[in-house]
Amino acid sequence: MPPHSRDPSTISSSGWMVSLDEQTATAVRLDLSDGALTMWPFNADLFAPPDPEPRAPIVLPLHEVVGLDQLGADVIQPLVEFCLTNGERFRLRTTEVFLEQIVAALEATRDPEPSAQDAELADLPEVPPRSQTTSKRALLKEIDALRSYIASLGVAERSALQSDIDALTAAIQRLTEHRADVLESVRRTTVELAELREQVVALEREAALQSLGVYRFGHSVDLAVEPSVELRDVRQQIEQRLLGGEAMHITYEWVVNGSEEAGQRMAADLAALLLRTYNAEADLLVRGLHPFDLVVATDRLDASAKAVARLGAALEIAIDPEFHRLRIREIRLVARQHAAAQRAVRNPAPQRVSGPSQ
Repeated sequence: MPPHSRDPSTISSSGWMVSLDEQTATAVRLDLSDGALTMWPFNADLFAPPDPEPRAPIVLPLHEVVGLDQLGADVIQPLVEFCLTNGERFRLRTTEVFLEQIVAALEATRDPEPSAQDAELADLPEVPPRSQTTSKRALLKEIDALRSYIASLGVAERSALQSDIDALTAAIQRLTEHRADVLESVRRTTVELAELREQVVALEREAALQSLGVYRFGHSVDLAVEPSVELRDVRQQIEQRLLGGEAMHITYEWVVNGSEEAGQRMAADLAALLLRTYNAEADLLVRGLHPFDLVVATDRLDASAKAVARLGAALEIAIDPEFHRLRIREIRLVARQHAAAQRAVRNPAPQRVSGPSQ
C-alpha cells in the first residue's frame, strides 16, 4: 500500500478496480477528500515481496464525473461505473457504505456554494427605474428599457436551454430504463446459457457412455425399493472408469501392413467392440436379474470377461479386473435390492388409520 500523508477529513476504504471487460481486477485503496476520489493500486497478496516501483494513483475529480451507474445486483459489494467528461470510464467494486459516501460527495459538488450564488446575483443587471411621468414618450422609453433588461437576463436563451435540458433528461430516463431491460435480458440469457451448458455436458457424458455400450434405463425394482447408497456409488465408479479409459487393458504395439497407426486404430476398434459386448451382457444381466439367479448371473459375466480376454489375446486386450469386480458388485447389490422388494411385498408396512374426530 503506497505511503502518503493523510488529511484528517479523508474518508478511506478499499476495493477492486475492475477492467471494462470484467476479466481482471486490481486491489486499490480508496481515499475520498477535497472533491476527488483517489485510487491507490497495491498487491493484495500479503506474502508477495513489495513492489519496487509502486504504481501511480488514479485520481477522479468528482466535478468531472457525469455518470455513476451500478452494474449487476450485488448489494454487498456493488460494482459501479464512473463516466467522466472526457469519455473515460472506470469500474470500481467497493462496499455499499463507501459508495453512499461517494454519492453524497458527488451531490455536494453539484450544489453551488452560497458565495457563488451571491456572486451570480451580484452580476445581474440593475432593474431600470420606473418612469416618473405618464407621458407617451416616457412610457415608450420605459418599455424599451425593460425590453433591454429582459434581453440582458437571457430569458429566451434560458428557456431554450431548459427545453434542451428537459429533452435530455427524458432521453437519459429512456436510456436508463432500456439499459435496465438489457441487463435483465443479459442476466436471463446467462442463466439459460448456464443451464444449456449443463444439459450439453450431461448429453455428452450420456453419449460417451452409450458409445461404450452402457445405456441408462429404468429399473422396475427402483419403484419398490430405493437403490442403496453403495449401489449408487458403485455405478458412479463404473461410469468414471469407463469415461477415464480404465475399463480395458490394451496394447497398441501392433503393426498392420507396415503401419503402426493402422495397427493402433484396429486395436482400438476391436477393444471398443469387445467392451460394448461385455457391457451389453452386464446390463442385460442386471435388467433381468432375480435373487435366485445371482450365481448364474455372476458366472455368465465371468464367462463374458474370459471370452473378451480370449478374443483379444493377440492384442493383449482384456477387461480390467477392478472394473469387472465393480460390475459383479453391482449385480450382487441389485440382487439384494430385489430381495428387499420381495420382502416389502410379503410384509407391507401397516397403514395408520385415524379414528373419528370427536
